[in-house]
Amino acid sequence: MAGLLAVVACYVLPVAVERVRADYSMCPWNNLYDYPMFRTKLIAIASRPGKKALFNVGDGKQIQAMFYTGAPAYEYVPNEAQARDLQAKGYALYFLADGLHTNFDRLTLLAKAGLILRKNLLFIPPPPEPMRTNPYLN
Repeated sequence: MAGLLAVVACYVLPVAVERVRADYSMCPWNNLYDYPMFRTKLIAIASRPGKKALFNVGDGKQIQAMFYTGAPAYEYVPNEAQARDLQAKGYALYFLADGLHTNFDRLTLLAKAGLILRKNLLFIPPPPEPMRTNPYLN
């Protein structure tokens, strides 16, 4: 009986500590972007007035971006005609520029065309520390 209690205690205690230390404000399966800087920048976008659309949201984080901003989010970068059409419809276009330079060439073309304003280009560097192996401890 004592052995059984010791085994149960060895299992329950670490799990209890893990659950107490967990950061439940973020999804445990996020790999790259869902960390405080990402959330802060997207919440700042949400506070801006008007219709918005986010582009170049990589790493499968479109759902999180839509949650934090209340605006549609897309993995791709629109071409010049699509961007002009959206702006004509009253959308403020926001573009994420990550540390991996995802779609950098397309972002550069839109910037040269005058479709990306400095305030609408959000630089999101990778998290300062690698994600822990246990996703609930992030």
